[in-house]
Amino acid sequence: MKIKLLITILASFYTLASHSQNDAIQVYKDYTVFKGDTLNQYNDSGQRFGKWLFFTPLNTYELMSVDKDTEYTNPHIIISDSVTIYDSDYIIDAVGFYKNGNKDRLWSYYYSNGKLQKEIFFNNGEIAKDFIVYYEDGNIMMNVKKTECCTFTILQYSNKGELVKERTICKEEIEKLFPAN
Repeated sequence: MKIKLLITILASFYTLASHSQNDAIQVYKDYTVFKGDTLNQYNDSGQRFGKWLFFTPLNTYELMSVDKDTEYTNPHIIISDSVTIYDSDYIIDAVGFYKNGNKDRLWSYYYSNGKLQKEIFFNNGEIAKDFIVYYEDGNIMMNVKKTECCTFTILQYSNKGELVKERTICKEEIEKLFPAN
């Protein structure tokens, strides 16, 4: 009876520990590790490259010896060597790739409740394809269509799905609405 209880407790502890470790974000000065992937890196020229994860910690993390002159990849966290943030202590804001300091490939953006807000494909820092922006309830807010190399048509919908507005804007305006940095 005692052995069975001990095994059950150990198994429960192992399950909780492995879940927390898999979903934890380990933040270092020069990079971040999430689910086994090394993220948020800079090349020798100081440009972002590879996969990046932007997140909002729900707490402020601080370790004792802090170098005040060091820039960190996430301004919400003050670190010296590293800090681990577990899955209940952060909200993922965006995930995507950089190439030569520019957004590249698929970028996914999320609401604070974890639901998808939008997914945008970039090619060397420029929006490459049509995309949809969603309300938090999953209904379509905007359908953004790339009409030519330098113009976009935005179809804006009410939260009930009714078309409210249609407009065409230039590349500079779309970059203000959906920045590529």
